[in-house]
Amino acid sequence: MKPIRTPQLPGELLEDWQSIVDLIVRMTGVKVGLVMRVVEEDIAVLVASRTENNPYHVGEREHLDGSGLYCENVIKRGQHLLVPDALGDPDWDDNPDLKFGLVSYLGFPIHLPDGGILGTLCVLDDKENHYSPEIVSLMSKMQALIESQLSLLEENRQHRLFAKESLLRRILDSVPVALACCNFTGDWPLLYLNQQFSKMLGYSITDLGSLTRLLQLTPADGDEIDQSSWQEGLARLQQQPGLPEQREIRLRCRDGHCCDALLGAVLIEDLLIITLVDISERKHAEALLRERERRLDQVLTAAGLGFWEWDIRAGGVLFDERALAMVGREQETTLNSYDDWLQNVHPEDTDAVCAALQDYLDGNKASFEVEYRLRHLEGHWVWVLDRGKVVARDRHGQALRMTGTSQDISHRKQLENESAHLLRQITSLMHEALNQRGERVSTSAAGEASPLASLTRRQKEVLRLVASGLTSAEIARQLNISTDTVDTHRRDLMRKLDIRSVAGLTKIAIEEGLL
Repeated sequence: MKPIRTPQLPGELLEDWQSIVDLIVRMTGVKVGLVMRVVEEDIAVLVASRTENNPYHVGEREHLDGSGLYCENVIKRGQHLLVPDALGDPDWDDNPDLKFGLVSYLGFPIHLPDGGILGTLCVLDDKENHYSPEIVSLMSKMQALIESQLSLLEENRQHRLFAKESLLRRILDSVPVALACCNFTGDWPLLYLNQQFSKMLGYSITDLGSLTRLLQLTPADGDEIDQSSWQEGLARLQQQPGLPEQREIRLRCRDGHCCDALLGAVLIEDLLIITLVDISERKHAEALLRERERRLDQVLTAAGLGFWEWDIRAGGVLFDERALAMVGREQETTLNSYDDWLQNVHPEDTDAVCAALQDYLDGNKASFEVEYRLRHLEGHWVWVLDRGKVVARDRHGQALRMTGTSQDISHRKQLENESAHLLRQITSLMHEALNQRGERVSTSAAGEASPLASLTRRQKEVLRLVASGLTSAEIARQLNISTDTVDTHRRDLMRKLDIRSVAGLTKIAIEEGLL
């Protein structure tokens, strides 16, 4: 016998049925009144009349199919049954209810709103009883009353279900994530798409029909989801229901454009829930960032610059490949911290480097710039020009992170040293020549003011050091001023003296006796 799925019956309804059964027993004068209910493959006592010595108790159940019970006949035929005297009826003289001495029976099927049968409404007596037409009519009316209550219960259930479904749809339609629901069978037919899904892709549930169709929306030049990969994902969902699967996917929308989405899938019982989050803007931003990084890398490479980043609070320093290559190092032998880096700075430059860095962090300089020597992995020294700025501070203004560039200036320093050496040789030769002549050559005529008269004491000092062959950075360290200030003095010197080269400045410094 096919099992019948029965509804949940509220306690208030069962109390009404108890009153109906008790009323029927009082009005008919029979021994027992019952409401029986089909439960899977059994039949159980749902309501029993509150009569003395009633042998039936609520909850008792018997296997239904082939039981020979009166109620089995009523349920199978779907019609009422009247047995006046089972002992005198060869069809019923061995039925199980006779063990309680109940020889007569009148029962009606209780139909569910969907056409199925809930069970029976019946009365039994311990004596022969032909049940008058009035009693049969009363039972029929009570049957109709119970069935109307079941119909009303189903209507209320449907109404509540509809209200909950409407509320759920409104909630899901307000979620800013594309959502689809499909059966976990066959080609996964779609059951529901929220408004965000249709807004994102431009398709309705009728357009797509199934999840298979959705997964075919990958563009020809995109990464298609191959069936083996998708089957593996579904297998994982079955093995671990409730745990989501995720992957990025590119989909072709109805208007022809493509969007990037993060696809999520989770299996809940026999429903597959699919979510799509539009990540097109994020993917576009990532592409722009990669392009900017590529261009920056090209610029830094062309300029011979390495990049570094210093976590000031933690002390960690990150150098890129170019910065490490300047000192013969690779990623696995990187200078991991500020202390590691400082230990590799030339001892003669350490104080100047630390002072320049501290001056910048204290706000005395607009930017950090310093020339110093850094130990190469092979042991020799490399001249490096570092420039940097603080890029992150805490709410108190304390520096948290600093970034900058490193440039190998060893060749420039070599040329400067060679130039300074040459200038010193020229100066020495000129002094020698002047000493041999016993006179000093001056560009100032007798009684005419010296061209150095318009210079300040600081400018004369800078002129002397420039003529000595020192670089701007070296002059800055010696005079304890910034490199920018030295460069400004050099420009002023050339303007005031109407000179266009370092050689010209050196010549006038010698002639005016500054060397």
